[in-house]
Amino acid sequence: MSFDYSHGFLLNMSGGTITGDAKTQHLAYHLPYSTGFGIGYRFSSYFDVRIESKIHSWEVYYDGETQNKSNLIKAYKTYSLGLGAYYRYMPFHKKDNWLQGITVCVGGLILRVALQIINSPITISSQTKRKH
Repeated sequence: MSFDYSHGFLLNMSGGTITGDAKTQHLAYHLPYSTGFGIGYRFSSYFDVRIESKIHSWEVYYDGETQNKSNLIKAYKTYSLGLGAYYRYMPFHKKDNWLQGITVCVGGLILRVALQIINSPITISSQTKRKH
């Protein structure tokens, strides 16, 4: 049996990391947090496959503007479920020093399904005026 927990916070996407309509509309995305849990089967001490659920909190602002409540365009959450396969390699596991715990993990989600969107992502009309 394999269990996993992941958490990210204060993630930002703006400028060169934005594409498509969001880039055309000069939007920036801020993720206050992204959290997930996984449970699965460990085939060996180095390889496991697990089902993972994630929740992501999103805030949308105009790119370049201060990210505060008065400039917030929209806030929403997304939920997803995925199947992940992970391989861990511990190059120094036979060492008897601080190097022993170094782990390289290769893998990722091979299937992700969006379960639900609360206050769905936004599309801003081309007629929407930018606040100055």
